[in-house]
Amino acid sequence: MGEREHQTGGSSGNGGDHRSERDAFAHKALLASVIGMAVVALFLLLWYSVYVLFLLFAGVLLAILLRALAELVAHYSRLSHRWSLAVVLVVLALGIAAFWYIAAANLTQQIAQLSEQLPGAWENFQSRLRESEIGRYALNNFTPATRPTTAPGDAPSPMNGDGGGGFVGALVGGFGGFLTTVVDVIAAIVVILFTGLFLAFDPRHYVRGAIRLVPQAHRMRAGDVLGAMGYTLKWWLIGQGITMTVIAIATWIGLAIIGVPLAFVLGIIAGLFNFIPNFGPLFSMVPATLLALTISPGRAIAVIVMFIVLQNLEGNLLTPLVQRKAVDLPPALGIITQILLGILVGAVGLMFAWPLAAVVVLGVKMLYVEDVLGDELPTPDDDWRTQEVRDARREARKVIHDEKKEE
Repeated sequence: MGEREHQTGGSSGNGGDHRSERDAFAHKALLASVIGMAVVALFLLLWYSVYVLFLLFAGVLLAILLRALAELVAHYSRLSHRWSLAVVLVVLALGIAAFWYIAAANLTQQIAQLSEQLPGAWENFQSRLRESEIGRYALNNFTPATRPTTAPGDAPSPMNGDGGGGFVGALVGGFGGFLTTVVDVIAAIVVILFTGLFLAFDPRHYVRGAIRLVPQAHRMRAGDVLGAMGYTLKWWLIGQGITMTVIAIATWIGLAIIGVPLAFVLGIIAGLFNFIPNFGPLFSMVPATLLALTISPGRAIAVIVMFIVLQNLEGNLLTPLVQRKAVDLPPALGIITQILLGILVGAVGLMFAWPLAAVVVLGVKMLYVEDVLGDELPTPDDDWRTQEVRDARREARKVIHDEKKEE
């Protein structure tokens, strides 16, 4: 009898162990499922809000630019940061208004003329291509097919998919991306402008908030990384601003010398598109070359040569001179990032791929190569005189001090 009870008790004990193991496995499976669903939900949220995230990144770039200008004003005027920023905003507003007052009539007229002449220039380019066998083959095989938007009895439009004209529509539509309507443009400008202004007026508040998200033991290092990223983005923007201005003026003068019409507006387009490294000059070269081709093939070739020379001078002389200490990004990596983000996100990814890749590479250097692997690399935080790093370290110390006081 006792032996039977012992066996029964043992079997019930084994059953309890099995039940506890099943419960533990079910709990782990449920936890893993919840975590997996949360990761998928987070990925979907980031994917569908990627445009907003890129607009916020553009706002950060604007804030860094405004703060750099405000620091320059504060250095010479001894004004506070906010008063210096107010001076910068007033000067920028007056500068834009003056430029618009002086050049608005000419610029508006040339833009209207450009929009009228480009379709004819594209038709002229196609007709010249059809004169050769290679050109006919290219038009028939390498132009994207699009559905015609004209009625059967209407004349074909060069902006539609007739005879290769759909290439222009595909180029403009693809590069337009998410900014396809006036409402989208206004919304994007509002988001970028207000994000940049809020960040520029009170950067310390947001830096402290970012540092508080990091464990206490790593907050000083987080300050170093944030400061180094701010320094990198500031000098990237300064370099782009200088190169955009130089390219705009040089293109304007060069096209005027060659005798291409609408040189002023084409120079502005070249300067604006130069914000996009590597690919921007290609986009700006297309309308200038098409207009030059309406005059003669020799002038079109001269325009192409001029763009190649300017971009080589910019890439090999001007950009390294301005950004040699700040942006250490391998060109191949930057191009690959631009292609990937251009395919995945569109125009906005192509525009901001280079600065985003620069800060990601910097983060990998500092947080992985230096902190994990133990190697030493030259990064902006190595120089104690770097203003952005000093400011971020000061905010990190304040966060640590406040945490200790609360304890």
